[in-house]
Amino acid sequence: MLQAVSNGLTTVFEAGLAQVAARGEHRGEDVSSLSTEVVSTDAGLAALRDEWTGLLMASKANTLFLTWEWVTTWWRVYHRGQLHVVLVRDARGLLVGLAPL
Repeated sequence: MLQAVSNGLTTVFEAGLAQVAARGEHRGEDVSSLSTEVVSTDAGLAALRDEWTGLLMASKANTLFLTWEWVTTWWRVYHRGQLHVVLVRDARGLLVGLAPL
């Protein structure tokens, strides 16, 4: 199941990136070099704190409900099943997007 979710999200990201590239909105970066990965452990989630916070601070969507602190607290209190955070990284390995599922 997780592999299917990851494959599906990769397809969505690739389709979206193709549209961005076609419109020339990628700010000069090679969007075809983006990669995805899935984090599904507490240790992996904890390790994302600084990157997550930095990405959110640079985002126009910076709200309390998208913070690492909010999501991890919610997860620890209300979790049902496994948490999967899909990460998108650029060619340099920098975090450029994430989706907690």
